[in-house]
Amino acid sequence: MAEKKDVFFEQFENCSNCFVNAKAKKLLQKDDALVCHYMSCARLENWIKNSIMTFVSPYKWSDPFEKIYLSTVLKNLPSQKKYTPPRIACLCFTKSQYKDSVAFWRIFKPDELTQLVRVEFYFKELLIQLIKLLKKNNLKIYVIGVDYSLTQEKIKDKSEFIKHILDHHNVNKIDAESLYIEMFSYKRKAFAYENEIRMILVPLEKKSIQFDENGCFVAKGFNYKSIVKKMWLEPVRLPSGWTSVGLLKEHLEGFENKIGQSILYKEQKKCEFIDWRI
Repeated sequence: MAEKKDVFFEQFENCSNCFVNAKAKKLLQKDDALVCHYMSCARLENWIKNSIMTFVSPYKWSDPFEKIYLSTVLKNLPSQKKYTPPRIACLCFTKSQYKDSVAFWRIFKPDELTQLVRVEFYFKELLIQLIKLLKKNNLKIYVIGVDYSLTQEKIKDKSEFIKHILDHHNVNKIDAESLYIEMFSYKRKAFAYENEIRMILVPLEKKSIQFDENGCFVAKGFNYKSIVKKMWLEPVRLPSGWTSVGLLKEHLEGFENKIGQSILYKEQKKCEFIDWRI
């Protein structure tokens, strides 16, 4: 029988305010590892021009199965009689490197009027910048590679869900906060194609996250030129008023060589004949 682990997360490079799970740690061992984020073109321009990045409250997530354990009070843990979790904020990325994935463009598109852009970030450099910025806000960050091994039935059943989480861990040495955050590292099998990486912000003891009126936390002070590898506009015929590659290059001066457009729906030359003798 395998020895039970004492922790869900390890410190990232001895940083006191950053903790990573095994999947995230493996990815971070590659200095050139990429993570991608899909967003509206308008929000990307706002992020870069103002050197900001926006984290949202999980209350804004659309999947009800991801919010079952949000704000759940943990009772009678060996380490703590009662743990009432603070409000947290999250930003999600994908490890998928397929810029021409139909599924990704469709799932992240909120409506036909919103133009999407896919941004490729250097994962390690992004995290290093974020760690420094969050210290000023009394926040720590948990970086999670999502586990898709469970069915929705097992996630819904709190006894089965917690048993699964604790089966390979020493419950007497697990702290309440990391157990609570670990509960957000699981998604249903149906979403396995997402290959998601989550960055979850948690306030330090007796502090709180300062959300704006939209339920967002805005981290400030990013240097996007060092963390962005490439940006891809969505692969559609541009309606009137949408940003073209040329126009986006004008709007984001200094990023001209990093901007492109997916050619998923590019017209292909039709096959004229097939000779079965070849």
